[in-house]
Amino acid sequence: MILAQQLINGLALGSIYALVAIGLSLIWATAKLLDFAFGEVFMLGGILTWTFAVAAGLPLVVSMALALVVCAALGWLVEHGLYFRLFDADHVIVLIATIGMSMVLKDGATKVWGSETRVFPVLFANTWHIGDLVIRTHFVFIIGAAVILIGIFHVLVGYTRMGLALRAVAENRRVAAMMGVRVVRMLAIAFGISYLLGAAAGALIGPIHYIATTGGTAMMIKGVAAAVLGGFGSLPGALIGGLAIGLLEALAAGFVSSAFKDVIVFAVFIAVLFLRPAGLLGARAQGVSEL
Repeated sequence: MILAQQLINGLALGSIYALVAIGLSLIWATAKLLDFAFGEVFMLGGILTWTFAVAAGLPLVVSMALALVVCAALGWLVEHGLYFRLFDADHVIVLIATIGMSMVLKDGATKVWGSETRVFPVLFANTWHIGDLVIRTHFVFIIGAAVILIGIFHVLVGYTRMGLALRAVAENRRVAAMMGVRVVRMLAIAFGISYLLGAAAGALIGPIHYIATTGGTAMMIKGVAAAVLGGFGSLPGALIGGLAIGLLEALAAGFVSSAFKDVIVFAVFIAVLFLRPAGLLGARAQGVSEL
């Protein structure tokens, strides 16, 4: 029963990591940019949900939806206002710009909301009991919401004209522009979608894990690890990497110790990269064409 319990916990946590990893990988696949501000997007998704739900008194699901819309708009604005001017700049300049944006978002949020941990209202407080197995309803909600979001994303990228344009930009921006694709607009859409996915991770995990304005860095590290494990830039790989890290973390916490879960996760992460430096799917999939 302990194994089944930890597998369910790992799937819920892995779904969160997968959303973050897919968002990071989409930005990398289309813009070739590692956005260090993405951890703060996760934080904003949670803190805005808390603001709408607790401060404004809106239903939690409505608060989550509003937080996603705000963060998607932020992604569009950040790309249009800053990043698109740097796509042809030196990589060091781009790296510093994303770190600067991360500091702006983190410090700005701290000034507005403070650094205290925020307690969310509970959307699903009940549990399901199957023998000795206890399943928290919110874990099922996290997994279901992640599946729906990733499914919509899959359909959008794989079966629409917008998705075709995004795949073209991911393959070659200059050729895509020559073929009539509005590259800057597609990049802004990619950032908007990515920020929405990152914010969804923060909004979903908030009611069970709480949230603080300083909590984005740890999730950024886990999201990058998941994306790299799957093959950075591979969206199917990001999904597999996120689920793998979530499951491994839950199993390590359940069968070894929660104090050593990160040690075990990153030890396995390093071992996998030693055997497959490009990640699990990195040698086979680079881009958005497979998701």
